[in-house]
Amino acid sequence: MTFADGDTVVSRTIMENGVRVISQEVPATRSVGISMWVPVGSRDEIISQAGSTHFLEHLLFKGTSTRSALDIAAAFDSVGGESNASTGKETTNYWARILDADVPMAVSVLTNMLTDSILDPAAFEMERSVIIDELAMSDDSPTDVVHDAFHSAVYGESVLARPVGGTPEIIRAVTRDDVWAHYMSHYSPNNLIVAAAGHINHDHLLERVRDALAQSPWADKKQTSPRPPEPARVQARAVEPPNHLVCPQLSWREHQQHTNWQQSPPAPPQVQTGLTTPSAKGVPSSNQADQTA
Repeated sequence: MTFADGDTVVSRTIMENGVRVISQEVPATRSVGISMWVPVGSRDEIISQAGSTHFLEHLLFKGTSTRSALDIAAAFDSVGGESNASTGKETTNYWARILDADVPMAVSVLTNMLTDSILDPAAFEMERSVIIDELAMSDDSPTDVVHDAFHSAVYGESVLARPVGGTPEIIRAVTRDDVWAHYMSHYSPNNLIVAAAGHINHDHLLERVRDALAQSPWADKKQTSPRPPEPARVQARAVEPPNHLVCPQLSWREHQQHTNWQQSPPAPPQVQTGLTTPSAKGVPSSNQADQTA
C-alpha cells in the first residue's frame, strides 16, 4: 500500500512471514532513519522477571554468532552513523541513523542483532551491573521518581504500574535462562516491524530486509502468539496529596509589612492612614469630619 503525504511517499507491506515494513521516502534528504520495533515491553513480564525486556535490549548489542559487540559498534562508527535502543512498557525499539548508501549495512546489522543474539554469559554479568547502576541513577532523578510514582498511582495493581527497568533485587536474581526464554517467546517475524524514513526506496528496503532475514535463524522460525487481550478495568480513586505553599518575602525596611495590622505596633504618625492620623494643621481627620457632620 502506497500513498502520498505532501512531498513524501509512504508505503506499507506485510511480508509473507508476517514482518511489517513501513517507509516514508523523503527525496530532499541524504540521511535515513531505520527502526526495528518488537511489541514486547515490561507489561509482558512475570513479576519475578520484571526488567527482563530491558535487560535483553542491552544484551542484543553484545554480540551474535557472527558479530562481536565491537563489530556491531564499529559498523556504525566507521560510517559516521549511530545506533541505540529503548524499552517501554509495550514495545522495544532498535534504531539507526545513517546515510542512504549505508542502509544495507544498517539493515543487516540490526537484523542480525535481533535474530541471532547469543546472550554471552560474560556480557550478561557485566550488563547486570550496568543495569543496577542505571536503576540507582534513576532513583536519584526527580523526574524518573515522579514518572514511576505517577504510573503506580494511575495503574494500581496492573502490570503497567511496574518500572520498565525492574528493581535491583530482581535484576540481581534473574538468570540468563530467564532472559533467553523471554527472547525466544517474543522475538519472531510476525512480531517485527521495520520502519524507515529518509532518502530510501520502499522496494529496495523490502529487498534488504528479505535478504537479511533469509540469512538469519528466523528463516524457519515459527510465528509466536500475539499478546492476549486483557479485559478493561476501570477503577476510580481520588489522589489528593497535601500541598505546602510557601511565599518567601524579603523585607528591607518595613519588617511588619505583611503582618496583621491589628496586632502590629502603631506606625509612626507620618505613615499612618487617614483613619487614625491626627489632623494636619487646619485639615480635620476623617474621624473628626464625621463627628462634625
